[in-house]
Amino acid sequence: MRATIRSMLTQGDPSAGAAAARLSMSDRTLRRCLRYEATNYQEVLDDVALRRGFSDASAFTKAFRRWTGQSPADFARAHSS
Repeated sequence: MRATIRSMLTQGDPSAGAAAARLSMSDRTLRRCLRYEATNYQEVLDDVALRRGFSDASAFTKAFRRWTGQSPADFARAHSS
């Protein structure tokens, strides 16, 4: 599950809804699974961002927007076709 979320962040769509869909589960089931692991979606995103050298997920998003002129999600949508 964490690997999927990590790959989604690098691909530009870190939303919980997109992660749940990619994992073939509902948002609620994703939250339940993460709660079972004593974490939540934001903590997973922050962990990924920290591993990439950013202070948190929002810092990554701001840097990405500065580099590309668009959000990670917009970038992914534009390059998915």
